[in-house]
Amino acid sequence: MGRPQDEEMGQKETDAKSDEQISVTCPECGAKVKLAVKDAEEKMTARCPKGHEIALVKAL
Repeated sequence: MGRPQDEEMGQKETDAKSDEQISVTCPECGAKVKLAVKDAEEKMTARCPKGHEIALVKAL
């Protein structure tokens, strides 16, 4: 059974991850795109303002 403080820490980590943003550069046109880490991990793609799709990979 988990301790209450462990559960709170897990929730804080989840909240922090949803607030974090990453920046990627479009390989086709060089445009910078910012997106939430949570969205990046769920979709594994981003789209630049010109409509190019950017494939994302998870770093170790």
